[in-house]
Amino acid sequence: MRSIPPALGFSALVAVALISGPRSVQADFSLEFSTPAYTGTSPTSTPPWATASFESIDPDTVRLTIDSSLDVASEFLTEFYFNFDPALDLTALDIEFVSGVEAGSIDQDEDGINVPGGLSADIVIDYPNQPASRLNGTKQSVYDLNYSGAGTFNAESFSFLTTGNRAFLAVFHVQGIPTGAGSGHVAGTPVNVVPEPSTLALSGIAAMAGLGIASRRLRRRG
Repeated sequence: MRSIPPALGFSALVAVALISGPRSVQADFSLEFSTPAYTGTSPTSTPPWATASFESIDPDTVRLTIDSSLDVASEFLTEFYFNFDPALDLTALDIEFVSGVEAGSIDQDEDGINVPGGLSADIVIDYPNQPASRLNGTKQSVYDLNYSGAGTFNAESFSFLTTGNRAFLAVFHVQGIPTGAGSGHVAGTPVNVVPEPSTLALSGIAAMAGLGIASRRLRRRG
């Protein structure tokens, strides 16, 4: 995978909130799948068709929560492709089912997962095609991403781009589309970045200091 360019990445967004000093960002984030399919046909359900949220719950665990919001009965989610920080050890990452719809298989291979459209990813979670086991409607799937290797690990460890013809943070395969090709691949786009409380506190102090300076300047002018 490739690192996110500053103009596109979560790190760039988070950096705006940082005060000078050591970097301190939890960087929880969510991806929304609502842009037209880059291969095949776009879902006929009302977008967004799904969200994927990464939440740092302790230094070794990130919780991945996937929510389907497909409102056309025939449509369902199958392969979910995403990426991992190349500075960390992908072999030290364990993906543990928590609740909701369970995947049929999970594969991990750095830049070795083929994504339709000439892309490569690091991880794919493949949900079942069988009607009773599908990730569809308003169903949810929750996994814990547990890391036992060296290096700093948090939600931002999954904010890396695919390699190949296009650069995406994540891709979902939607099947059962009642028009066109019958399925399509849609890319996720970021919808939020949440700094940890200490960062918010520093930002608040800085804002208050700025207001104080402005107030003093106004009094002097008065």
